[in-house]
Amino acid sequence: MKTEVKSPARTVTSTLRRAALASAVAVGFASSAYADIAGNIGMATDYRFRGISQTDRDPQVSGGFDFTAENGIYAGIWGSNVAFGSSIELDYYAGYRGKISDDVGYDVGYVYYNYPSDNGDPDLDYSEIYGSVTVGGFKAGLNYSNDYFAETDAYWYLYGQYTHSLTESVAVSASVGYNKFDGSDSLASFLATDNDPDDNYIDWKVSVSTTWQGLGWTLSYVDTNLSKDDCGGTELCSGTVVAGISKSL
Repeated sequence: MKTEVKSPARTVTSTLRRAALASAVAVGFASSAYADIAGNIGMATDYRFRGISQTDRDPQVSGGFDFTAENGIYAGIWGSNVAFGSSIELDYYAGYRGKISDDVGYDVGYVYYNYPSDNGDPDLDYSEIYGSVTVGGFKAGLNYSNDYFAETDAYWYLYGQYTHSLTESVAVSASVGYNKFDGSDSLASFLATDNDPDDNYIDWKVSVSTTWQGLGWTLSYVDTNLSKDDCGGTELCSGTVVAGISKSL
């Protein structure tokens, strides 16, 4: 589903993007009197991103750090194992979040998805800009990439999510996402399929989460409307139950 070699030009571009991101974050934190630093580690039975397994349905180990300033600026890095490219995914992100009222919040930012030491062609690295609005337990958001994973051209991700707390420590959530590619050829290339898919697909997830013994526990059902043939004859897009455990540091 994902092949290999990075061109020198794109490698230089990637380095410049990360440098620009780091500079912007430094300026933002410098203007704030206080920044909170938090870490996280986690394990899961699968790594599903927008409904599709990134670990060939094998377990995931992940972790990251977040830096949040009083003025609303934040930045972070998160990493996970994957079953393609360099076998590692590193996400660098920065943004700004705030509130319009007690019940209405917003979040805008930039994320760069990096697969270190991947020497493939097409290049797997890509970036997205994103924005979301939260009203009570509802969240709606939009992500955009001008050149999505493995150089599959423009891509839009529109999603909605609802979260409801059953008790102080137990919550349920449901989300649905619409993945829009530049054309059917782009989606076929992304899925590495000889099938003739449309130019879009839908993913959804329902979850229950709780905290116990200082750990976060999550049980989710994840699925897409892609068939096995659409997904290159694999089960990577099929429905599955994912169990996860996490720890905040």
